[in-house]
Amino acid sequence: MSGWIILKSGNDFDRVISGGRSVKNNYLVMYVAPSAQNFTRIGICVGKSIGNAVKRNRVKRRLREILRSINFLCKPADCVIIARKTTIDAGFSDLKNAVLSLLKIACLI
Repeated sequence: MSGWIILKSGNDFDRVISGGRSVKNNYLVMYVAPSAQNFTRIGICVGKSIGNAVKRNRVKRRLREILRSINFLCKPADCVIIARKTTIDAGFSDLKNAVLSLLKIACLI
């Protein structure tokens, strides 16, 4: 992983979602909160409304692969990315553009 770590704790997810600012587009919603660490942590949420486990895991794999290729150069932050139902039909390039646009809006790249 280049420049980010997986956010796993439920308390951290709650803190970011309740106290962070949100940015969104057609495919994703992203909450961003300042971090006390020297690195960026990202959590991915894909709810059951997306579909069965196969579809949810496919969306998570795509998002992790997209994030793996990004260098985070700005200030460290904690992020939670929530997939919307439209991500099922999104192509890889559409999803990558959506992630990049949200990260630029949130000033993380």
